[in-house]
Amino acid sequence: MKKSYRSMVCTVAVMGWVSFASASVIYQDDFSGGATTLLGTTPDVTTGGKTWGNANPTAENEFLANGTIVGTGDDSAFLAFTPAQGKIYTLSADMDVTTGDQYMMLGFFNNNTSVALTNGLGTFRITRYNQAYVTTGLGNFNNILPLPVTAAGLLKYTVILDCSDTSSANWTTSHYISDVLVPGAINRKVGGGGNYANITYVGFCRKTSTAGSFDNFELTVVLEPVTLS
Repeated sequence: MKKSYRSMVCTVAVMGWVSFASASVIYQDDFSGGATTLLGTTPDVTTGGKTWGNANPTAENEFLANGTIVGTGDDSAFLAFTPAQGKIYTLSADMDVTTGDQYMMLGFFNNNTSVALTNGLGTFRITRYNQAYVTTGLGNFNNILPLPVTAAGLLKYTVILDCSDTSSANWTTSHYISDVLVPGAINRKVGGGGNYANITYVGFCRKTSTAGSFDNFELTVVLEPVTLS
């Protein structure tokens, strides 16, 4: 798979001000391995020696190191991750679902098995019908926004998680497809359950017989911005 460090610089324009912020890569993987399980492999860029895994590797091992998904059961592949207060994180990956009537997911999770299918924060759910769904609220799928995807094949999906608030109960997620902000998919959560401190993993899930491919996984954290007028 093609290696791509795509989130090294973030530019935001608000009310005439432009903020330039560099980003540090926490994880990056181009999935250039063989047709063997992804579990136990080390991303091209990792932190603290972390490897891909889950809590049920005997039953959930069908995300492969070459960037494909095979098999028929619920499945998952995760990297350990806990966000820090005051930080902004960008998670992205290219994904495509080619068979099956269910979906695959990319996002932040509080569980490292396929149980995370119902415990994701700021996730993308991708189906083979050229449709994506945005979910918000850790462990809460009540807010699901269906999004038309106008092109088939691998597309880049990005979630930005803003943990800059001093309270873990307050966070913002925004979602992008092919680097274009999804209208209506900026979610601000204040109070209640689903604190960003509950996040413990980042990665992929698959529901039942869904198959497809994934590439260019990357998680970055924004460093101190420099603001110019």
